[in-house]
Amino acid sequence: MDLKGPLAERLTSCLEPHLERRSVVELRLGLLYVGARLSDGATGLAHVVGRRPGVCRPLPGAGTLAETPARQMASWLWSEDTVEASVGLAVINAAAAATAGPCDDGDIRDLLTIRAGDRVAMVGHFAPLLPWLHKAGAQVDILELEPIPGTHPAEDAGAILPHCDVALITATTLINHTLDSLLGLVEGAREVVLLGPSTPMVPAVFASTPVTMLAGIEVFDAEALLRIIGEGGSTREFGPAVRKVYKRIAAPRATEAP
Repeated sequence: MDLKGPLAERLTSCLEPHLERRSVVELRLGLLYVGARLSDGATGLAHVVGRRPGVCRPLPGAGTLAETPARQMASWLWSEDTVEASVGLAVINAAAAATAGPCDDGDIRDLLTIRAGDRVAMVGHFAPLLPWLHKAGAQVDILELEPIPGTHPAEDAGAILPHCDVALITATTLINHTLDSLLGLVEGAREVVLLGPSTPMVPAVFASTPVTMLAGIEVFDAEALLRIIGEGGSTREFGPAVRKVYKRIAAPRATEAP
């Protein structure tokens, strides 16, 4: 399949056959995640971007969204409203779960080789990974839209990403429409991993990009997952409802060891 254009368009094009024949029968918009179940039972989720105290508003059409065509709701990923885009990605991830085939079990810490002196750029604050990276002797630079102590503002991406050996990029960059430009900055990296529960496990979409691996989740228990999301839960509560999975797209690029 010849996939061109922005990644949001590539995703909907690649998953079109599955989206076209299904509807969204259940949508749960929680505090941190949104879950979507399609008419064939396939379920996906995405992080909710842009929902903050004092900035909440109703989702347009709330109460009438059941049975919305999956293709229509997936197109919300293109929305400038990041909550709507989060919903769109959850629907896309549900379609991906039904079409991408089996994934391999694996945690990112067991899948990547980190060398002493590696420059690791982390787009999004994956705090649980920091002890592992520091133990390996990596230099870590964290980019965040809302910087906290120890991180860099997103505006520093152009100064950091072109020089990294490994890039760990949150899939929520699809929701705020920055992933395409970020990938343009990491073409020289040895490994580029798109990771987190929001990751669409669709290798064909990323085959012509610098991404070497997708690291996301697979839903085992849709009922439990949607209940956890609806009750305001996060990845800590997902437990046995999901498992960590990965798909390797390309071998690590040859670079000189530091």
